[in-house]
Amino acid sequence: MGLWTLSIAFAIYRSIAERKQQYEENLKIVARISYEKDLLYRKWVSIHGGVYVPITKTFRPNPHLSFIKNRDVITINGDSLTLVNPAFMTRQIYELGKDEYGAIGHLSSLKPINSFNAPNKSEKQALLRFEKGDTLFVTNDTINREVFYTYVRPFITELNCLKCHAQQGYKVGDIRGALFTAVPTKEFLQMKNEEIKSSLKSFLFIWFIGSGLILLVMYNLQKQVKARKIADETIVQRNTALRQLNIDKDRFISILGHDLKNPFNNILGFSEILTGEIEKLNKEEIKDIAGNINKSANITNNLLEDILMWARVQNGNLVFQPHILCLEDIFKNVIEVLRPGAYAKGITISFSNPDQINAYADKDMLKTILLNLVSNAIKFTNNGGAININAQGNPENLIISVSDNGIGMQKEDLSKLFNISEVITTKGTANETGTGLGLLLCKDFVEKHGGKIWVESEFGKGSDFKFTLPFNAETDKVNVAKNVV
Repeated sequence: MGLWTLSIAFAIYRSIAERKQQYEENLKIVARISYEKDLLYRKWVSIHGGVYVPITKTFRPNPHLSFIKNRDVITINGDSLTLVNPAFMTRQIYELGKDEYGAIGHLSSLKPINSFNAPNKSEKQALLRFEKGDTLFVTNDTINREVFYTYVRPFITELNCLKCHAQQGYKVGDIRGALFTAVPTKEFLQMKNEEIKSSLKSFLFIWFIGSGLILLVMYNLQKQVKARKIADETIVQRNTALRQLNIDKDRFISILGHDLKNPFNNILGFSEILTGEIEKLNKEEIKDIAGNINKSANITNNLLEDILMWARVQNGNLVFQPHILCLEDIFKNVIEVLRPGAYAKGITISFSNPDQINAYADKDMLKTILLNLVSNAIKFTNNGGAININAQGNPENLIISVSDNGIGMQKEDLSKLFNISEVITTKGTANETGTGLGLLLCKDFVEKHGGKIWVESEFGKGSDFKFTLPFNAETDKVNVAKNVV
């Protein structure tokens, strides 16, 4: 755009300069033609030694030619005639032309016969330059508040001129004066200005057209660049997703290879003992082995359920169906499911929802989140501990927390909890085991609701897992109605 604008600006500058030059040339041509015309008829009169014209009340004999013999004559018809020399005729014609055409002419000399032909300051400057050898003088003069272009050439004394000017001492070849032709510039100036305006309009039109094309090309280029950028970002995102898939795959292999191996080894080992030595075992030993097999099978089953659930979430096969839910009913159901495990360790589980807030969530996902968080709290809480589920609302969202007074976590482990590449599997206070996939499920389910999950924990003082669920218009109405009641 800058180069295009500079190009048009330069073209406008050149155009204006050409118009000004053409203006000067036109004035010079018109003035030269006018001068040559005046010179031509003056020369004709000079060749004939002047012309005789009738003497009238308005045209009297020239007193400055009184020294010429036969200045005045009478025809055979009795008409009185007087001689008009070239200078006198030129002056008469200039006066007539001034009224008719606005052009101005003037004869001037450093030694005038008629004082009327005495030079002004500008004319004297031209005459002095002619004396030094110049042959042309042009200038702009202001006459009666109007600008004129003045064209001047010197008069060279010829033989015919000596009839009137010999008595001044001139000889053939001498410069005896000059003919000043002045052309009014007003019309030429108007024409120049109109041409400049027209040229400016044309160039501005060209500039707008060119600028429009440039902007169109720029717009299309920007679209292409943007599209390419989006494509590049998509490729980067896909590469990142592929890398994450590889990480997930490696993690699955690790889980399948490590976490599934131990319970299966237990099942295989105990089943071999039971199969090979069942006749040697008493009832209590068989019962103990069967219990261990059942425990290992349950661990394996829970692990497979976590893996399958997490895989369904990642593949998008789990349908998200949010509804308005009564939190108290959800809390009671979760506590009921997990009560046996808590009872075995003497742990009490309570819940609080002081404002009786409702949630807008997928029922199965919300239950899965709470089941995982509460079961984790049971796992890492000592015998006789306490767990509390709490719901609290603010203008923006609902905050649900699961807090315990268990063993807590080290600070460096907090950032690893929700990262599949660094899944932590830690034994509980009663040597309970797990895969670490439960917290990943919680994170995915919370994010599907548009919320976020985090943990606040201090080693030896317990943990507080919190997550948010956004409100919607319907839950707002229900919650407001409850508060009013």
